[in-house]
Amino acid sequence: MGVRERRLPLLASGSQLTLLQFAVHRLLEAALVLEAGLRRRFDRIVVVTCKPQQRIERWAQRFNLDPETAKTEVTRRMMAQAPDEAKIQAADYVIDNSGSVEATRNQVERVYETLLPQAKAKSA
Repeated sequence: MGVRERRLPLLASGSQLTLLQFAVHRLLEAALVLEAGLRRRFDRIVVVTCKPQQRIERWAQRFNLDPETAKTEVTRRMMAQAPDEAKIQAADYVIDNSGSVEATRNQVERVYETLLPQAKAKSA
């Protein structure tokens, strides 16, 4: 099964979306789908969440920032998004990314195994 990745502009905001296209279905990674009012354009919504402090720590590590700078940036970004509670309520599936990489991978695999037959049935 081939995977093709494309970067797409999100509305006029300059943000980027990642579109992963598999044989019969597409997975779009986009932080602001719900905020942009695009929910109805998608068959399913998967929300990935983690604890707020983990976001800050991960951002600091990813971009080699001090904790205060990372906190400022994460807070700014989260203020542009719907609260986690609203995203979770709108989601068809929720992946808790607060644990180990293996725990997250297991959740992703379960969701994928659920979505794949649905995508194949829809394209049939």
